[in-house]
Amino acid sequence: MNPSTSYTYASWDIGYLFKIGHTPFLTCRYGTLKDTETVTVKVDKPVQKCIFRTHGASQPAELICK
Repeated sequence: MNPSTSYTYASWDIGYLFKIGHTPFLTCRYGTLKDTETVTVKVDKPVQKCIFRTHGASQPAELICK
């Protein structure tokens, strides 16, 4: 692993939101876009957890909800 390469991992337990009748939205802002340029996705199927991780500069970041 290259020590100058940065990796990020974060996870959120969101299953409880569906249990109490809420529908979450995920909003993504890309580093090359202005703060006002975002992509928002409604999570309309119940999931338990969302995970965000990066793989270094050579691969895109990913957000997985399952």
